[in-house]
Amino acid sequence: IFFQVNSSVTDKSIAVLPFENLSDSKEDEYFTEGMTDEILTELSQISGLKVLSRTSTAQYKDTKKTMKEIGEELGVQTLVEGSVRKVGDQLRVIVQLINAKTDEHIWAETYNRKMEDVFAIQSEIAQQIAKELGSRLSATERMRIEERPTENLEAYDLYLRGKSFANDFWAGEDIQNVPVAERMFRAAFRLDPNFVEPYSYLIAMYIDVYY
Repeated sequence: IFFQVNSSVTDKSIAVLPFENLSDSKEDEYFTEGMTDEILTELSQISGLKVLSRTSTAQYKDTKKTMKEIGEELGVQTLVEGSVRKVGDQLRVIVQLINAKTDEHIWAETYNRKMEDVFAIQSEIAQQIAKELGSRLSATERMRIEERPTENLEAYDLYLRGKSFANDFWAGEDIQNVPVAERMFRAAFRLDPNFVEPYSYLIAMYIDVYY
């Protein structure tokens, strides 16, 4: 499903709002949060885009505020919102790019893929958004965005679970989240020793615990 509406975008400031978890199990919330974070990370690697951090947008989870209100509060021109539904090895991701000034849809698409295509979905979303906002990707940026962080989907799932606990810790919740996140990250890079992200998150978490 795809549609596109011409809409004037005067700058390239953007915020990725927390995606909605439409999976039958609420336990899959970690996966939806992970998808949101990964798309935000992909976008932040594109020069020319001003992408707000997760810290700035996390407050809008389940918000009743309008796109215009959110855009004004965050000081951005465009917003990304979406939903994720995960059933077995099937994945359905709906994403929309919205002009926060006019509340008009700039672009929207629905992805019905298998879990093995999760990285391709993230890459396609980031590249399409960049295109809609008039940002031309360099060869290096394109290669970085299209690169698969791991070929082991079990390791990736553990990494996303670990991130969820680590993010709760960083949000000021119980420090007991730390050892759980640590176990998830260590399990992830045991399955794939070349998977860099679990290492980096574990190191960052250790530093914050120390301080």
